[in-house]
Amino acid sequence: MKIVRKNEVEILDRPGYKTRMLLDYVFEGLGKGPAPTKNIGVYCTTVKKGGKTKEQYHKKSWELIYFLGPAEARLAGKIHKFNRGDLVMLEPNETHEILAVHGNVEVFAIRIPHYIKDRYYTE
Repeated sequence: MKIVRKNEVEILDRPGYKTRMLLDYVFEGLGKGPAPTKNIGVYCTTVKKGGKTKEQYHKKSWELIYFLGPAEARLAGKIHKFNRGDLVMLEPNETHEILAVHGNVEVFAIRIPHYIKDRYYTE
């Protein structure tokens, strides 16, 4: 697991704009070499205040979760607080659950590679 805090990432000056590189990561396959990235899945999820997602994990996919506002998440059994712009990168088999404790939570998630049936719940 890798957590990237937006406010801790260097701001890069580019002609006409500024940017931050949140992640540069080589997705290693579950065997040898790079993981096949034939496809990706992109999700935008909203969890209503007081709700949560089911704790889940993916056996074959990495998942990037970008927080569009303040939130809490249980990652590998530990609660983490996130601010708008923070990013977490989960490796295969790492459990995660989004918690909407203080208000609605919206996240943008990308699964690489994307296998529709590669979602497993802990309960």
